[in-house]
Amino acid sequence: MTQADHHAELINGVRHQLSMSGTTQQSDASRLFADRLGFRIAEFIKLTGTSRPTVQRMLARGDVRTVKVGSVRLIPRTELIRLGLLAA
Repeated sequence: MTQADHHAELINGVRHQLSMSGTTQQSDASRLFADRLGFRIAEFIKLTGTSRPTVQRMLARGDVRTVKVGSVRLIPRTELIRLGLLAA
């Protein structure tokens, strides 16, 4: 399996987990987090329902971009939009 295939499989898994909870939740999440520019790693884990080790692997491979604000590492809102986890 190539890295691109693995990346696509992980992203599809996260999207599937979100779809299991319904599209209304995604639009509700978009409205709820409309003013947020970034999410802490723990928030991303809760939002996606993905395990911490899976998220750490995604970050280590560069599948999900992060930014550092002071001493806190954040996943920009644009990343969640790019991954299809939040509506634009």
